[in-house]
Amino acid sequence: MDRVNNTAKRADKNKILPHGVPNDIYENPEDFGVLDFKIKVDKEAIDYVRNLYAPQDHPVFQLVPPTFAEYAVQFYEAMNAPPVSRHNIWEVYLILLDKFHELEEIPEAYHADWYRVAMTDEPEPLQLLEGLCELANGEDGMDSDGNYYMGGVNNGAGLDGCQLERIDEIEAQDEPQLQSDSQDPEPELLVEFSGEEDADEW
Repeated sequence: MDRVNNTAKRADKNKILPHGVPNDIYENPEDFGVLDFKIKVDKEAIDYVRNLYAPQDHPVFQLVPPTFAEYAVQFYEAMNAPPVSRHNIWEVYLILLDKFHELEEIPEAYHADWYRVAMTDEPEPLQLLEGLCELANGEDGMDSDGNYYMGGVNNGAGLDGCQLERIDEIEAQDEPQLQSDSQDPEPELLVEFSGEEDADEW
């Protein structure tokens, strides 16, 4: 992650976001012609909100059937529960996969849960959480090119007048200043051509 965030990405003419090294853009957004929307929040506040609204035992984090998770935990603990990192995650996964393949028989009671998840073709539509509302504009605010804003700036309303003015100021700072008070005439470009008979002298 450190290498990715400190390395410039390949140029992409279709990209509308800033180009450059991610960490440089994060630390100095106005140097790249964009506004800084960072909101600094204490880690303690994040932990509090996470525990309040996204507790680890919430069903949304149940990525596999509980009975499958029981087996996975047993196999993982049998490996002495090695800390998983990007360096060993594939190795850990393959070992766990082999353990499941070595199962002589999956209990009949588990079949319905395991195969129901595996055979689901289309995910169930997500319902809007209680107390929340759809983003402002959205598909209802689509422009003539078929684009619409789905971000969270100003509660989903997009950039306001002051922010647009600030962007104009940033862009103006990057424009070259061509005005000059000097009355000196432009220099003339003199080029001397030689005849064919002189070509051999060069």
